[in-house]
Amino acid sequence: MTRILIVDDNRALAENLAEILVDQGFDTSVFDDPRQAQAAVHAGEFQLALLDMRMPHMDGVELFRRIHAVDPALPAVAMTAFAKDEGVWAAMDAGLHAVLSKPVPPEQLMGLLSTILKGPTCLVVDDDRAFAANLVEILLQ
Repeated sequence: MTRILIVDDNRALAENLAEILVDQGFDTSVFDDPRQAQAAVHAGEFQLALLDMRMPHMDGVELFRRIHAVDPALPAVAMTAFAKDEGVWAAMDAGLHAVLSKPVPPEQLMGLLSTILKGPTCLVVDDDRAFAANLVEILLQ
């Protein structure tokens, strides 16, 4: 069974996402403290991570970097209510697969997870970040 790590300081939102994912056949682990989530990650334990961008103690990009040091193969998606934040670019530069705006529409989330969990991905490189982000969005549809 595919295990998904969900980390968001808004526990109610994280648990709601977990319910949606469990209904779709996934196993989830929910954390509202990124430090606890980091401590819980062991190589190969999770197949995907959903990380809030803005949390107390550690942002989603830093958490991704730390868990990626433990499990370099773990793909991650960031979620944020602040889509125009510069942290979005930092997240993409750090290697996160995507940044989703909150609230995350379940159909969009399921489509993205399906694409990521299928396997090989495409690397998009362009000096125009907006163009690259748009191209990624098109390719993920």
